[in-house]
Amino acid sequence: MESIDGDYFQRRQAWRSGLSLRLRLLAQWCQSHTLLRAANASHLAELQRRLLSDDLTVGFVGEMARGKSELINAIFFGDYKHRLLPVGPGHFTQCTLEISHSAQQPAALRLLPADTRTEARTISDWEREPSAWTELALEPQDTQQMARTLDFICQKNTSCDPVGFAVQSPRWRHALLRLPVPLLAHGMRVVDSPGLNAPGVGAERVLDLLPTWDVIVLVLSAGTGLTASELALWQRHLIDHAHTGRALLVVLNKADELWDFWGDETAIQQQAHQQRLDLASHLGIEPGHVFTVSAQKGFTAKVTGDAALLERSGLPILERALFKNLMANRQSLWQRSLEHAFALVKSALEKGLSERAQDIAQRRAQVLDRAEPAKAWSAAQAARANEQDRHSAKIRAIQSILQKQMHKIRSALQHATWERSLQQLVSALVSSAVAESVQQAYAELQQTVRTQWEPIGTCAEDIDQMLASVFPTATADPAHALLVPRPPPMAPYLIQLDQAVEGHLQFLGNSRLHRLKHADFTRELGGQLHNRIGDIRRQMEIDFEDWYAQIQAHLQQEIDKRENAAHRALEENRLAAEQCQETLAKLEDEDEELKKLYAMLDAHFSNLQDANADY
Repeated sequence: MESIDGDYFQRRQAWRSGLSLRLRLLAQWCQSHTLLRAANASHLAELQRRLLSDDLTVGFVGEMARGKSELINAIFFGDYKHRLLPVGPGHFTQCTLEISHSAQQPAALRLLPADTRTEARTISDWEREPSAWTELALEPQDTQQMARTLDFICQKNTSCDPVGFAVQSPRWRHALLRLPVPLLAHGMRVVDSPGLNAPGVGAERVLDLLPTWDVIVLVLSAGTGLTASELALWQRHLIDHAHTGRALLVVLNKADELWDFWGDETAIQQQAHQQRLDLASHLGIEPGHVFTVSAQKGFTAKVTGDAALLERSGLPILERALFKNLMANRQSLWQRSLEHAFALVKSALEKGLSERAQDIAQRRAQVLDRAEPAKAWSAAQAARANEQDRHSAKIRAIQSILQKQMHKIRSALQHATWERSLQQLVSALVSSAVAESVQQAYAELQQTVRTQWEPIGTCAEDIDQMLASVFPTATADPAHALLVPRPPPMAPYLIQLDQAVEGHLQFLGNSRLHRLKHADFTRELGGQLHNRIGDIRRQMEIDFEDWYAQIQAHLQQEIDKRENAAHRALEENRLAAEQCQETLAKLEDEDEELKKLYAMLDAHFSNLQDANADY
């Protein structure tokens, strides 16, 4: 076990450390050469954050009594020589349990009471309120104390129904377990979920968590095989994950219950192999993603040091798949994502160097102009200075108009209208579970958002046309040309809006319409759509503000350039002809320095690519 996960995480940590170091060196180099503009600094900081916060969530899901908790004990806690998660008769996980590591906080079990479900707040919201949780300290050196404490996650509340019968429900809504386990310290988070056929809201909420897991482990019973309810679970909630980048494993647990029934070892192995092939074919997945395991025997083997029993339990094969092959696939996706991000950052930095090259070329042309006879040169410069003053005044007038148009765009990006419509959508969904009514409610929200955003494209087009008419990109006089960025097209944002609405309708389908009567589900559904539309709106705000800032920067640069040119004209009129050659020599030095910067930039990103590939 240690040779597998330790080697993987050591290489992964070395890979992340190497990339992080090179990103810091790149940022420092950009800072020292004044290349680190706000957008570039933001991109580099985001890459650093992704590297430092990258973690992997492995979630175990299945029906009651399939041995999910025992499987976690065997894989992650065998070194403790004692079962930490409660297992056995009457010890059923009653709430979702997240297991992670924190270097800043001591080992502890945090429990969120079930009555917090009465408030429309997510688990993440409650995590920001420590006082709402019951925290129990753990002693990592005392395994029995930890096991006793972890029994709390099996607790239930007892109440009476309207008829007077006793009703039991989970006492806790969610549990967070912090433990100093090496695997967890490397950025892994493990989720143990309650049985999906167990009573209580906690089991139902597991299905909502599935899209957030990087690796999903479906635990079945080797003796029972695939039941009708488990097949329904697969078809409704898991089959889509088998065709995405998210890894999905199927574990036939409790294989030891059939060892005697199947006969000798050869027959057992053959029967287990055939069972895996049949199950993989039935589910439509690769046989290599189906495993036969005895978690109980695997845990016992780790405690007693019985290598033969450990191998027979099938646990090492599952561990190798979980901690090596599947994570390596995810690493490949990460590396390709970083390659794309590096290309974007490099392009932005090269743009800054290109602007410097253009400035050098422009100044060289100006110096050569001053080599003309003094009288003709002075007259031409005087006329040019007057033209520059008029052009600067025109640009300032355009800046004023541009500011007013941008105010309209910002107003159209406000929350108020579509947030009210979203509240109306939630109310409409709660009151209707008919597909046509649901679709109509979503369509009305979709049209409301589109209507609110419509002035954005109109104002942006007006700005673009105004700038194009005043500053054509090609004119008889290049001095009047100004290259300004085109406005962000509205089509991608509207497509994202349509996809968000369509995604919700597809998610609801016909199988979930009845759940709209549950206010918690509908509010959470509305919250997800609110967040998605908010993300689109924030991206629009970022894009249009960036576009506006670029235009203002171009305009201000044009003003500064022309005002500086006028100032230089007065100064250069007093220069002698020999000073022209001195200035040209300095520009040649700047040009050489710029070439060195290009070479250094290529070297930095070459190092980044090498570090990204060095895994």
